Amino acid sequence: MKLDFRTKLLLTIVVGVVVIEGSLVHNYYYLGMFLCFLPYIFALVDKRWSMLIKGVIANSIAIIGNKYLLILPQNIRTMILNLYCGITISILPGFMLGYYTISTTTMSDLVYALKKIKFPDYIIIPISVMFRFFYSIKEDYKKINEAIYMHGLTAKNFFKDPARI
Repeated sequence: MKLDFRTKLLLTIVVGVVVIEGSLVHNYYYLGMFLCFLPYIFALVDKRWSMLIKGVIANSIAIIGNKYLLILPQNIRTMILNLYCGITISILPGFMLGYYTISTTTMSDLVYALKKIKFPDYIIIPISVMFRFFYSIKEDYKKINEAIYMHGLTAKNFFKDPARI
């Protein structure tokens, strides 16, 4: 499925605002849950298995925990569970859809969409530079981790030879 950057950006804004606002989730429960799982539906279609599995597990735990909050005894663990459920259900979908938007958009699609929105060049250029910067940081991070692994500087070897690390 190929969505335009403008569509993904609009979906990110709408899902983020609607889910954080919360009244839709409380008044229309199934629509709210659909919006919570929307980023993971896109991840399923694009075969982004890591994002899909982590998100579905986190949201499922939050939804199940939210249902059982009323019958659990009130203590510090219940308060932490309530905090986890609230943050996961109301903030995580917007962040995950934003991550999906950024990770599936190519540079040319981004520049094309911003030009179609009629953004000025003095805004498009810094945004494209930031996108390239994030991509180069990701690539450098992968290379550094490969080099660390090749030299045997892993957490497993930390206790064997801490001076080497």
